[in-house]
Amino acid sequence: MTRPDTAPEGGGCQRWFLGCLVVPLCAVLVLALVLFVGKGFREGHLLLNPEVAGNTAWSVEGLPGEVVGGWASDAAVVYATEDGITAVDVGEGAERWRLEPSEAVCAMAQESRGGVGVFLVEGETEPDDVEGEEEVRSCDTALLVDLDSGEEVWRAGPLADAEGARAELLFSRGSGVAHVGDRVLVRAGGELVGLDAASGEESWRRGSLRAEGVACPAADFMDRGEGEVVVVGDCGADESVTVHVVSPVTGEDVSAFAFERGRSGPKVDAVGATSLVAAEPIHVRVDLGHRRGFGSGGYDPEEEAGQARERQPVLAFDDDGRVRNELVVSGLFPVGGGEARPFVVRDGLLYSSTDHSSCSNEVRAHDLETGELVWETALGDPGVSVVGVREGRLLVMLDGVGSFGECHMLGPGWDWQLYALDAATGEAAPVSPPLRARQPRAAELWWVGGGVVQVERGLTDRPHLLVSYR
Repeated sequence: MTRPDTAPEGGGCQRWFLGCLVVPLCAVLVLALVLFVGKGFREGHLLLNPEVAGNTAWSVEGLPGEVVGGWASDAAVVYATEDGITAVDVGEGAERWRLEPSEAVCAMAQESRGGVGVFLVEGETEPDDVEGEEEVRSCDTALLVDLDSGEEVWRAGPLADAEGARAELLFSRGSGVAHVGDRVLVRAGGELVGLDAASGEESWRRGSLRAEGVACPAADFMDRGEGEVVVVGDCGADESVTVHVVSPVTGEDVSAFAFERGRSGPKVDAVGATSLVAAEPIHVRVDLGHRRGFGSGGYDPEEEAGQARERQPVLAFDDDGRVRNELVVSGLFPVGGGEARPFVVRDGLLYSSTDHSSCSNEVRAHDLETGELVWETALGDPGVSVVGVREGRLLVMLDGVGSFGECHMLGPGWDWQLYALDAATGEAAPVSPPLRARQPRAAELWWVGGGVVQVERGLTDRPHLLVSYR
């Protein structure tokens, strides 16, 4: 006779066996959770009281098209796409105005001035040296816009000379505009044009920029106060580079010099765009086309013959052409057609980030006067971009490691995130947890109004959103 409380043969053993599995499994899960949380706090991904929690304060629909750029203050954000310009109130998220020119917007000044902003829209200039193109559109018509009302104050253009224009310097990547004192300066087709800021009338015009017997088309320019503008001219691979300090009122040189780029390496028939990194002192980013240094017949920072060097250095000059120093700064040029990582210049320091294809990068601060590395801070992230300086802190955007499997094989992947570094010391601290919103480009993110405002790009032809996170 079987007793009622007697288990079938083998049942107790099975329960004992399952219990032996469950207890260790729970212990492993608890340990993994503890390690995950500890790793998150240690690396700054988990925050108890983040400055920017990632909560949406407001969202406003903008315009579609490629984003051209934007300006931000504590009151408003003004940003432009190919389809037009939109101004949004930072506090409430209300659209103040929008301007949709019939032509595509293709460039804008780096800064606004005195309540107005200058933009370039596509004109009708067709350079003579273009063949086989179905459509050639230039970027050489200037607009001055009242930033309170969104109304056009004046427009001028097309400004490029079709006979002397270089096609590759006519489009948005080869055009630029700035408001300097009582002049608006426009660079298009390799020429530099000065316009009266009050009326838009042409005050002066310069074709190729001549220094020491060499004439090169304008490649970039940057103002350094009300009285002077720095302009760099580039004659192309194996040719010279000219640098000019120009009066914005007359367009005439205050000083000028030239230096030889040197002979390019084998099979190099084109070089990257020459650009200005800073105007005081003059810092030029130039693709030399080689790494041979002295002996190449070009720029030589007193190195021994044959010594390898940085192919795309940032060269610092005095106004008379004397070489001050050379900075090895990665990430300021596009690589393989990609977007260049940005840099920030503020209070005599150049802030930049490395672009190593690894799970860690550095943010660096260089002194522009001496060229010395002031500080360097490593951040465990495959993509780090500097955004801007505010109240003594440098805002930095981390790409996250979600798409880089090698960076989180033994741990979780993270979304993109914001960090702040002490601008003087480089000491880093997270500002936000990982953010699940669509990641912007660094130039489309602004630290304003107690939070951040970003362009959230729309898919295909859909409008972009302007979003504020607190």
